[in-house]
Amino acid sequence: MVEAVIGNEDGVFRLVAWVPDVLLGVEQGENVVIRGAVARENDRGIEYSLGESASVLPSDREIELPLDTIAGVEEGGTCSLAGTVLSVQPPHSFVTRNGRQSSVRNLVIADDTGEIPLVAWGEKADEHLVPGDRIEVYNATVRRGRYGDLEVHLSWGSALAVLGEEEKEVEVEGTIVATRQGTALDTGDACYLLREPLPVGYHVRARGTVHRGVISPSNLEVVHPDPDDLHRRLDRFAEEPRS
Repeated sequence: MVEAVIGNEDGVFRLVAWVPDVLLGVEQGENVVIRGAVARENDRGIEYSLGESASVLPSDREIELPLDTIAGVEEGGTCSLAGTVLSVQPPHSFVTRNGRQSSVRNLVIADDTGEIPLVAWGEKADEHLVPGDRIEVYNATVRRGRYGDLEVHLSWGSALAVLGEEEKEVEVEGTIVATRQGTALDTGDACYLLREPLPVGYHVRARGTVHRGVISPSNLEVVHPDPDDLHRRLDRFAEEPRS
């Protein structure tokens, strides 16, 4: 069985293909015509399933998916949102009731109408996300959280799409530090995750590309501290009055 999420002007729905080859070669964002789908209703709305007689073919028709706003989400319903990631917590592993290993991750996203916590489960919790990412979530559920606030939950039957961002060339200087997300280069103004880990504590100058908060250095050199600047800073420290 292969699970997907589909949508058109009528809404966004879970799709289950019991013959996985029927979805072979279908890419995210591609417009398609689906024939032979069987609809059934559950507590999350309508779900479609595809059997041996079903087919999925490319379509030239433009389809505009309906998106909700954060201000308009309601407890107990489902929603599809576009927003910006404000904060990301590292994923946490746990064991499900049936003994399988899984993950959960907490984020906060925002659109023009407000912000809301987002909880990603399973494989969606392991998606690389950084603050500033533009994302779209589809067929997510809305629940009350531990402290009574509304939360958007991404689990089975939901989809997460990270919108593309072009790489940009940068030259930055900073210190390699350890963060909860991994080894990073802290410039004082920004903190870039490193594509490959480097020894913590070194002050370096890096040239390379940045994509979605991750830096891939093409050239890296260690910057040695200026002795005269260190002496000046020590002298200022020694002259400061002590309480």
